[in-house]
Amino acid sequence: IHTPEHWSDVGAMRTRVSLLEQQLQLLQTQMSTVTGQLTHMASAMQQLDMQFTIQRQQQQEDVVKIMAAQAMTLGNLSQRKARPGPRERQKLREEKVRSEPEETSTGDCVATPLGNALPESCCGAPAASESPRPAPESLADRICPVAPAREEAPKGTAVGCHLLLQDQPSPGSSSRVGHWTYRCLAFVAWLVYLQSGIVHPEFSSDVFILEEPDDVASAQGFRDLGHLRLSMSDCAGAEKMFARAQELANRSMSSDDVRSLKLERGFALVCSQSYQDGAELLSQVLVEGGLLASSPAYLANALGYAYFRLRDFHKAKEVLETVVQTNPQNPLLWNNLGAASISLGDVTTADDALYYAFSQTSKLGSSSEYYTQLVSNNIHAFRKRSSGEEGPSPAMELFNCMEKELKSKVSSTSPAEFKKTYEKIGASYTGEPAYSETLLASRQATLAVEREYLLCP
Repeated sequence: IHTPEHWSDVGAMRTRVSLLEQQLQLLQTQMSTVTGQLTHMASAMQQLDMQFTIQRQQQQEDVVKIMAAQAMTLGNLSQRKARPGPRERQKLREEKVRSEPEETSTGDCVATPLGNALPESCCGAPAASESPRPAPESLADRICPVAPAREEAPKGTAVGCHLLLQDQPSPGSSSRVGHWTYRCLAFVAWLVYLQSGIVHPEFSSDVFILEEPDDVASAQGFRDLGHLRLSMSDCAGAEKMFARAQELANRSMSSDDVRSLKLERGFALVCSQSYQDGAELLSQVLVEGGLLASSPAYLANALGYAYFRLRDFHKAKEVLETVVQTNPQNPLLWNNLGAASISLGDVTTADDALYYAFSQTSKLGSSSEYYTQLVSNNIHAFRKRSSGEEGPSPAMELFNCMEKELKSKVSSTSPAEFKKTYEKIGASYTGEPAYSETLLASRQATLAVEREYLLCP
C-alpha cells in the first residue's frame, strides 16, 4: 500500500501484452527510420548521377568543338600553297624576263626599285639610229649603272614601266599568320576556361567554386547548429545560434519559419535558466498565437516548466492541462502536471496525474528506469504532503525532441563532409579556434540520441 507498484500489478497476461506491444512499436519505428534513410540515399544518388551525366556531356561537347575548330584551321592551311624560297623566286623572275617579247620601242623603259639603275635607252632622247641590242641573258643586263632624274617623255613615244625586282607578298605568308593567330586564340580561350573554375573533375579535382550562402541557407545552417548544441546540453550556445538564425530569417524566410525559430529560441532560453525571457517568448507564440494545443509537446512543456520555476503554479497548471489533452501518452507531461498540482494543493488533480504518469513510464525504452524513479519521487512527496508531513519538493522534467531531418542528415553524411558544411558558418560567428572539435562532438552526441516516441511522436 505504501509503494506505487500495486498500480501496475494487473496480471501476467497484461504485462506480457504490453511488452509485446512495446517491442512491436520499436520495430515499426526502426523500420520507418531505415526506410526514410534509404529513400533519402536513393534520391541523393539519383541527383549525383544526373549531375555527373550533365558534366560529362558538357565536357564531350567542349572537346568536339575544340577538335572541330582545329580541323577547320588545318583544312584551310592545307588548301593554300607554300611560299616559294629565294632561289625559286629568282628563277621565276628570270623566266618571266626571258618570256617577255624583245622591246624595240625607243620610249620603253623599265622601272626598278628605288636606288637601282635605269637602262640607257631611258636616259634622254630616243636612240632610233642605234642598232638594236640583243636580248639580255640575265636580269643584271637590264639594269643601268646610273639612275637619272625623271624626265618627261617626248611626244609620240610610249613609256612602259614594268616592276621586276619588287617583291610581292605571297599567299603563304598570310596563311602562316592566320595559323599562328588561331593557335594563340585557342590558347587564350583555354586559359580563360581554366581560370573560370568550371573545369571538369577529370581534368582537375581541386578546382571548385565557393559561393557565399544566401540568408535562407545561412538561417537553416544556424538552426541546425542550435540543435547540435542542444544535443550536448549547451543551451546557452544553442540560444545564440537560434538568435542568429532568427535574425537572418526575419528578412528572408516566411512567417511560419520565423515563428518556429522563436519557439526553438524560447526553449533554449528556458534550458539555459533564463526563465523569464523564455516564458515571454514562448507565451507570445503559443498562448497569444493560439498554438498551445497544436504545438510540439516539448515546447509547451518548456513554457509550463518556466512558469513552475518562476513559481507561477497557476499558469503552469493551465498550460500542462491543455497539453495533456492532445498528448495523453506522454508520461512527463502527466508528471509535470502532478508537480504543479502538488504545489497548488490540488490533491485530486495531482493523484490522477501521477497515476497516469506512472502507468505510462513502463512503456518507455531505455530511459524508463530514470523516469520511473522521477515519478516515484513525486508520488512520495505527494503522500507526505497529503498526510500533513513535511516532504520533499515536487520535481518537473524538461525534455527535448531532436529534429528527425537533422538526425537523418547527420547520419547520411561523412564526418569530413559534415565538418565542411557547418564549420565555416559556426566558426565565423563564434570565433572559436577549436570549433571543429566541438562540432564533431555534437555530431557524435546527435547520433547517440535514442528517440522516445512516447515523448516525441
